[in-house]
Amino acid sequence: MNVFLEARAQERVPGGLMIALGQCLPDGVSMYETWSTIVKDIIGECLLDNAKSGVTTIEKIELFNLPIYFLNLVN
Repeated sequence: MNVFLEARAQERVPGGLMIALGQCLPDGVSMYETWSTIVKDIIGECLLDNAKSGVTTIEKIELFNLPIYFLNLVN
């Protein structure tokens, strides 16, 4: 975990934020049905609303980076 966090710290923009989310899915539940996918969609809509209202610009939103890392556990 230390190596992962140190690598992400190098990617982070000074003054930026990092959010770490984790979840487990029961068998038969698709990723698009999860809260994290819904939250990402809501964040995208909020960013677009901010651009439309003049709080920010589409150009700045296009620079927004939301990297996603998937952990592969092998038993």
